[in-house]
Amino acid sequence: MKLRKITKWYHATTLEATQSILECGYIMPNKDQMIFLAANREDAGFFLNARGHKQYTIFEIHRRDIDNRYLFVNPACKSMLSSVYKKPIPVTAKNCKTAVDDRDLTFGIPGVELFTKGNGKTGYDVDFDQFTKHLKNNLSANNFNQFESLIKAGKQIEAEEFLEANWQVA
Repeated sequence: MKLRKITKWYHATTLEATQSILECGYIMPNKDQMIFLAANREDAGFFLNARGHKQYTIFEIHRRDIDNRYLFVNPACKSMLSSVYKKPIPVTAKNCKTAVDDRDLTFGIPGVELFTKGNGKTGYDVDFDQFTKHLKNNLSANNFNQFESLIKAGKQIEAEEFLEANWQVA
């Protein structure tokens, strides 16, 4: 992704942090001297949603308000929070909107819980028994056995493709 082609960046934060940001007039870098920016609103809110925030604030930042010398591609997460900015970003109340986010990032699968670590890495915590029961309820016995044998053989990609092709939609 070419960072120069993006005309607007988005930064999401908690409702609590919004007040202090507006009082000082700047989004300040975190303790690692980074401000994470996304190319769209949905991606900006992903990590806040994953941490359980169904309401948060999204700041819209125009490219002209930042200095490209301090804008870098985010090496940890190129697909969503696509860039990192290294200096404070000036903002006003005009730049922010409250977002309500009802996305279910676990897709309603029992036994699956989304989590994010402080370093921005996201993953899923899975209760194996509940997840297996869910799979058995949505696959025929034959398909479940075939899926399970692919997993046991270490064929993760083939197992995922098989699961997608044979999933029964209720």
